[in-house]
Amino acid sequence: VIVPATQGCEDVDGKRHIQLCDSVGPHVSKSYLDALAKRGIILVPRTPNLSHLQQGEDLVNFGVFKKGVRAKAKDVQNSLLVNTGRTSHRDKTLQWNDLMALVKEPWERAFSANNCVSSWKRGGYNPYTRAPLMLVAAKKI
Repeated sequence: VIVPATQGCEDVDGKRHIQLCDSVGPHVSKSYLDALAKRGIILVPRTPNLSHLQQGEDLVNFGVFKKGVRAKAKDVQNSLLVNTGRTSHRDKTLQWNDLMALVKEPWERAFSANNCVSSWKRGGYNPYTRAPLMLVAAKKI
């Protein structure tokens, strides 16, 4: 699946896109790389086994998301007790239909434009830098 955000890109100057991804098999298969090349998408795979240094989503976004979900879970659980008359700990258990109330706000905050730019910078992609790789070379990881 090629993300709809790449609509309008072509294999001509000024219309190519760059796609970052991990190095998992399907992302670097010949058929996928050929499909991307035809669309004018340049694949930049992250270095294998260094996601803890290069994967911005893990470095920034998911940390913000998890913290937000934990805080929101407490709010939702307390709201269930107050607003529904539930009285026991078992009644505080979140149900499947509580999921969207739990994740919507933390997800939007975690993947805000500012947090995405911060994650790309920390992973060494914006501006492009070899800093994460230099940590490996200096054995500071």
